[in-house]
Amino acid sequence: MVTADHAGDRESSITRFVGDPRGVQPDVFVEALSPGDRLLLCSDGLTRHVPDADIAATARQKDLGSAAAALIDLAKSRGGEDNITVVLYAVGRSFSPADVRRNFVNLVLALLVALVVGGTIAALIFASGAYPISR
Repeated sequence: MVTADHAGDRESSITRFVGDPRGVQPDVFVEALSPGDRLLLCSDGLTRHVPDADIAATARQKDLGSAAAALIDLAKSRGGEDNITVVLYAVGRSFSPADVRRNFVNLVLALLVALVVGGTIAALIFASGAYPISR
């Protein structure tokens, strides 16, 4: 979240923009994220009208699209008229050695099932006499 010390000098002022002859220096923050974390990139059209606690509660909704739309609707219902921009991102699940092991076991089981089913079908075909066995 952009705190007061990162905000512009004047309300509703553009402090940086692409094409600025002075150049653009982006703010870069490095954070450790975990599966289930959500990142919110938004304009002051949201933060001016919706308190942090309400933003956090709304952003936790299961569906990202619904959560983003709900944040915009919340800002509009509280007096927001323009420049309400919301981008919401959910950190996906990471793979662990246990996931690889479980997937390997599932693959082996699937191959065994396919082998048994294929063998059973072959046995039935040969038992029916469709393919006579020459001796």
